[in-house]
Amino acid sequence: MNPQEAIRFLSEPEVMVDYPEKILQTLVNNAGPRIAVLFLNISHEWFDNDDFHTKEMDILCQIDLCDALMFQVSMRAINMYTKRVLIGD
Repeated sequence: MNPQEAIRFLSEPEVMVDYPEKILQTLVNNAGPRIAVLFLNISHEWFDNDDFHTKEMDILCQIDLCDALMFQVSMRAINMYTKRVLIGD
């Protein structure tokens, strides 16, 4: 089974993954960071939010530093907006 097929099976709504971190690490090591980011994008609900963003940033740094920078900027903007909404200006 190739990595794309595995991700297709893992993305089925009925599938619940017990160890998403191990799957992610296996994908990074064996299929490459681009496939791992694809897995992260379809499985984000299996990860803790902070943990998810840290893992995505680490993998993006392996692929393209510009993508990693854009991700970091977008996350900062989301965090600032959330603080404004929750705390108020």
